Amino acid sequence: MSLVDELRSIRRSPKCPLGVYLDTLSGDELKALEEALAASPAEATHAVLARVLKKYIPGGISDHTVRLHRLEDRACACGPR
Repeated sequence: MSLVDELRSIRRSPKCPLGVYLDTLSGDELKALEEALAASPAEATHAVLARVLKKYIPGGISDHTVRLHRLEDRACACGPR
């Protein structure tokens, strides 16, 4: 496969990895993660959340991604929610 073909075959999501993962959850799991994300970073740091989520999100997730997703201005690819 050529570079052009490989680049064209990349699947891009309009959401960040955390937003994509949130879409797969329901019930207690969704509620628990939403509560953890809504907590202040002093209670649940970005790094701690990323470390836990790396076990469940294919390809992992960085604390930077968690931080962007949590920002009030919704700086991540998920946009306003």
